[in-house]
This record gives sequence, C-alpha cells and structure tokens, in this order.
Amino acid sequence: MKKFIKVIKQIAFAAVVLCIALSSCSKMNDLHNEYLEGEIIYAAKVDSVGVRSGKYRAILDLTINSQRIETIRIYWNDYADSTDIAINSRVGKFSVPLNNLDERDYVFYLVSFDKFGNKSLPFEVSGTVYGDRMQNGLTNRAVTIVVADDGSATITWGSVPENSLYTDVAYTDVYGNSHLVRISNDETSMPSTDLLSIDSVRTVFLPGANVLDTLYPAWKTNPAITESLPFRGPHIFSASVPCEIDVKDFDFGGEGLAFHDSNTSNDPGGSYRTDNGDPDGAAADVESGGNIGYTSAGEWLVFTVEVQDAGVYEADVYLSVNDGNGGAFSISADGVKSEKTVVPNNGDWSAWRWAFETYPELKSTQPKFNLSAGKHKIRFSYESGGFNLMALKFTNTNGKTPSITPFASWSFEDPSDLAKADVNDGVQGIPLGLFGNITAVEGPSPTNKAARIDAGGDNYLKVFHGMLPAGATYVSNWTMMIVFRMPEMDGWHTILQTDITPAGDADFFVRTEGTIGVGALSYLGPALEAGQWYRLIISRKNDFIKSYVNGVQYHNYANASNARFNLLEAFLVSQDEDGEDKTIDIAEIAVWKQPLSTTQIALIETEQQGK
Repeated sequence: MKKFIKVIKQIAFAAVVLCIALSSCSKMNDLHNEYLEGEIIYAAKVDSVGVRSGKYRAILDLTINSQRIETIRIYWNDYADSTDIAINSRVGKFSVPLNNLDERDYVFYLVSFDKFGNKSLPFEVSGTVYGDRMQNGLTNRAVTIVVADDGSATITWGSVPENSLYTDVAYTDVYGNSHLVRISNDETSMPSTDLLSIDSVRTVFLPGANVLDTLYPAWKTNPAITESLPFRGPHIFSASVPCEIDVKDFDFGGEGLAFHDSNTSNDPGGSYRTDNGDPDGAAADVESGGNIGYTSAGEWLVFTVEVQDAGVYEADVYLSVNDGNGGAFSISADGVKSEKTVVPNNGDWSAWRWAFETYPELKSTQPKFNLSAGKHKIRFSYESGGFNLMALKFTNTNGKTPSITPFASWSFEDPSDLAKADVNDGVQGIPLGLFGNITAVEGPSPTNKAARIDAGGDNYLKVFHGMLPAGATYVSNWTMMIVFRMPEMDGWHTILQTDITPAGDADFFVRTEGTIGVGALSYLGPALEAGQWYRLIISRKNDFIKSYVNGVQYHNYANASNARFNLLEAFLVSQDEDGEDKTIDIAEIAVWKQPLSTTQIALIETEQQGK
C-alpha cells in the first residue's frame, strides 16, 4: 500500500512538472508566434550604396546583383520621409536623385521588396547635404596685387584655400564691355585685351571628391590692391618713337597708391576718371581740357609703363606755369628721383609748352633714367603749385632711327587692282570694298598712283581696317591717315564716315570754302585749295580727337559724342547720305591701332615728305 502511494506521488509530481513546462512553452510560443506560423523569407538587399553630396540635394548610387528585387524604399529623417524606386528585377548600377533636402548630415535606410512583398533587412548609409550655411562660411582667395601687362593682367594671389577649384574674375575693358574669366589655382596671368578695371573676384570650391555641386561665397567687389594699376595702359616705352602720356591717365588705385592730392575734393568737378571706371581718382582734379590743375607742393601722380627696348629715356613735361616763382617738379622711376626743375612763369594757365624743349637752359636738370625691359613705375612729383600739367614725354636716347609703321595701308599703286592692300610687317592687309565709279589717276608724284572717287552717294570706298579686338564691337583708340586732293572746290567733299551704312551722315568734311572738320568738332582753317595734295591725320584717344593737315594741328577736341568716332569693323571714304561728297582723289590710306602723339605724327610727316 505504501509502495502504491509512493507511485501516486511520483505521478502527481511529474504532472505538475509537465504543466509547468507546458505553461513555459506556451509563453515562449506567444513571443515568436508569427515566426512559428510559417517560414520567413527575406528579400535581397542592395549590394552597395554610395552617396554623392550636393547643394540641397544628394544622389545615391546603388549596385544590385540580385534579380529578386522589385522595389527599393529609401527612408530618411528617422523614417519620416521616404521614396520608392522601381527596380523590376533588373541588375546593375542605379543612381537615385534626392532633391529639396535640408542642409545637414543624413542617415539613409534602404529596404528592398521582392515580387511577393517580402522585404529585406535595412541597408544603412550616411551622407551630408550642403547649403547656404556652408557656402557663406567660405572665403574668397585674396588678390594681393593686380597689374596690367601690355593688354593682359598679371595677378599675384594669396594662398590657395583648401578645396578651392579656381577663381572667377569679373573685369571691364576700355570699351565698357564686361568679361568673366576663370583662373585656375596654378595660373599667374589673366588673358585679356585692353583691360580697364578688375571689378570683383569669387573663388569656387568643391568640398570633397564625391560632391556634386560647387560652392562659392559672395563676389568680392573692389578686390584689395597693394599697388597701383595701369589706367588705359601700360604706357609703352620703345626706341622707335617717344612715348607721350596724357597725365589724366595716371594709374588706378586711388589716394596714396596712384596719386596724392592734398585736397580730397574734386575742385574742377571733372568726371573723366569716374566716367572711365575710376571712382577713386576724381580728387586728382582733372579739368575739362584734359590737364590736371589746382596743384600744390607735395602732390604726386603714378604711371605704370612697359619698356620694350632697354636704354636711357629722357623726360619732358608739357605744362603751363602761372606763378611768379615758377613751377617746380621732379620725376622718379622705381624710386630713383631726378633733380628738381623750376620752369619759368609764362603768366597763363593754358600757354602750353614742353619745358626742356622751350627752355634749353633747363637741360642740366632734365630727368634721365636707364630702364631695363619690363614694367616700371614713374612718379611725377609737384615740388610747387602754380602750374597746370597736360602731358609727359619719354624719349629713348640710344640713337635708333624712329620709324612709324602702320598697322594696315592701301596705296593704289596697281591701277589694275585699286582694292589691293599693302603688306605691313609681313602681313597682307584686307582689300578695300570699291563701290560705284572708282578710276585710277596720277598721285602726288610720278611714282605715286591714286584712285578717283566720283561724286555721289553710290561711289565710295569701304575700308576693312582689321583693328577690331576679339570680342569687341568697336575701336575707340586709333589713328588714320588719308592723303587726298579735291580736283575742284565745287561743293563739300567727304573724307570719313564711321557709320558703315551708306545712308549715314559723314564725320569729316572739307567745306566749299576749304575749312575742314565737322559740326561736332567745328570747321577750322587755314583753308584747303583745289588741286593740292593734303595729308590728313586723325587720331582718337579715348574721348579726345586730334587732327593734323600736312603736319599742322587743326583739332584738339574733347569729343562729347563718343559713339560718333568709334570705328566698327570698317569705315567709309567719300560717302555721305545727302550729296556732300563731291569728286575726290585718294592717294593713300593708313591706320594705326593706337593714338599717335604729336611727335609721332611729325615723324610720319618727315617720312612722307621723303617719298
């Protein structure tokens, strides 16, 4: 009986243990119930994901090798935002753009789905999206020196900022055109022609190797300059011709770099400097006649020059003294200063004269500088006030024979081909356009020929001068020579028309009474006569027009109408819209790419007389 009771107790204990075990299994099954209902199948994951960061955007580059993926869902912002990408069982590389993202760091989760709706475990990848906050924290590369160099600009930069690609430079040329050029980190020069001013700079950055978009700070206007810049220059010194510098064309840079004026106001109220892109130069007192006035002792002007031919250059000064004590000045080159020169009083503010040419007794103090080839800085210093200053002239004294070779010319030496251009410096010029009745006639001498252009608006020459710089629409600095004769003084004779449409009005005439010019410049004498040959030279430098007839100056005028004397790709000879173009003979036409000085024009006159 006891043994039976013992067995009963053992059975009861086993039952209790079994119940406990069954109860525990039930709870465990509750925890994993969904997995115990059937086998779980996961969709394939992407094999790799790369993130390319951009400005307010990113691109995810996916690599997929499994054909079991139908759709990929990309989550970000802690699964708050998502987008679905259809894969359709394809394999390969896929790029997924994500736009309109905020600027910050991101974690992207990629979950794949197969065609049965099975999903993968998430694939996690991080990346950064850039925006204005980072861009505004970037710093433009410093420009420490900007120097124009014979039509281009040489730049000395500060250190290269980390992750910078290049620097954009915005500048203005002498024609008023705006340009944008891209300078790489290792470049030291800026390609340009006729540079007038550097307006602003901006450095462009790429923050990393896989970044989509470049970033850049705001444009830096009026970049820092540590030395003066050439204004309408640099002025060229050569052995062939003297260099005349209009003093109103002193350097850019403003007070303390390009000039010093003891009075910061613009006393004459002139606008030449501001009209030509230099708001910091007005205080130097450029008057309407082109001279600098209101001068005082201690003031100075700086000019950047380019010496093409090394040698000794002597200076002369075009001035007018109106002070009983005379006018005193000195000149320095690269800091080497000449002796002080005192020019006698001539009792007028506009009795212009070359100091050392007019007063030989001053020769002992004439400034002379031995200059190497390359760039130099010339400083004119006022040792006293009491005089107006118009120009400086520098002449090479090495004894070379001056020669003025035109850029292009036409001499009508072949009666069978009156359109034929000459060869200058080994370059064949562009043939003339001949319109209407043009015939060959005898020229100024037995060895010269000429072309006769009959009266009337249908008869004229079109001169394709070839001086137009690349990218420019007109030329505002030039010189031309036209050798002409009027067979009869039977009315007005047209010399030049800059408007290349035959319906336009001409710009330079000889009137019936023989005076020469145009209304905008005035008509001047001495009067020209029928049957005589004349050499007319017209030179334009920025806003100033000068004319010479057989070496005698007729006009020296600050042209109020810029556009009228801008040269397009061509100009017309003996054409006018309303019949003011009587028969005229033309023996030679020549053009130069720069305004020639009075001294250079005198040299041309000497050469022409020797023909």
